Amino acid sequence: MKHKLKGQNAFLSLFFLYICSFFCLTACYENQEGCLDVAAQNFDLDADRDCGEDCCVYPTFEVSFLHRFKDAIRDTFYTFSLNTPYAFTTDDTFQVSNIQFYLSDFKLLLEDGRSMVVEDEDKLEVFAASIDTIPFYVEDNFVLVDRSRPATNEVGTIRGVLDCTGIEFKLGIKDSVNVADPTYFETTHPLYSELDGEMYFSQDSGYVFNRVDIAAPDSTVVLMGTSDFLQTIVVDFPFSTKLGFNTTAVLRVDYREWFQEIDFQNDSAETMAAKIQQGVQNSFTLLEIQN
Repeated sequence: MKHKLKGQNAFLSLFFLYICSFFCLTACYENQEGCLDVAAQNFDLDADRDCGEDCCVYPTFEVSFLHRFKDAIRDTFYTFSLNTPYAFTTDDTFQVSNIQFYLSDFKLLLEDGRSMVVEDEDKLEVFAASIDTIPFYVEDNFVLVDRSRPATNEVGTIRGVLDCTGIEFKLGIKDSVNVADPTYFETTHPLYSELDGEMYFSQDSGYVFNRVDIAAPDSTVVLMGTSDFLQTIVVDFPFSTKLGFNTTAVLRVDYREWFQEIDFQNDSAETMAAKIQQGVQNSFTLLEIQN
């Protein structure tokens, strides 16, 4: 009988210890706060309490560029280099020392016929060049492409799985933003410029949309801007975004399309600008989506 009581007492002691440990652990546990949006890059499966969108980090849509010049005879694309001789005929050799251009208003074209604007999470505050105009807000999705500085350019954020047929963007800057004061932007923003900057005309004309510095056969600076040179580019390429992952569109720019109609010996800067504008439309090809 004594052995039986001892066994029961030992069982009760262990059970009591278990109960105490359970309540102690429960009392000491703190709810973990984290991002509970599965579309975010930092989605936390172990979180108990949602931290809200302020702590969620969403994937970005990016564009990178392959600057190329097509050899029509060999049907091959070669890297387009600055300060390097190119020719369409033996009598028409030219060199380019600088190429810069603005892209903006990026959209993903969806399979259901809709389009989705790609923009930064916060609207961009814009101050007009005229000091008597109040600030306004626009989608922040501007890219300044500089041939001398190859880079991957972040456009904005995307959320969820999207089935796309291609992308659309503008070469240039729409009128509502073209009136902005370029000195009001952060110095790291693509739209920042000194008033006498190389990608800015004036308060009246706004930004230079596309700049080409031709070094030979003669030194000529070709500047394109104002609404006459604003172009919408549509590039077809079916792809899907991935949940929680960045998406990078690899775009090839064929500069042969820009320059093949130019008479470098005789054309004025204005004539060159008009011919480049015509060639730009067919020069962009979406080669690959990385995600």
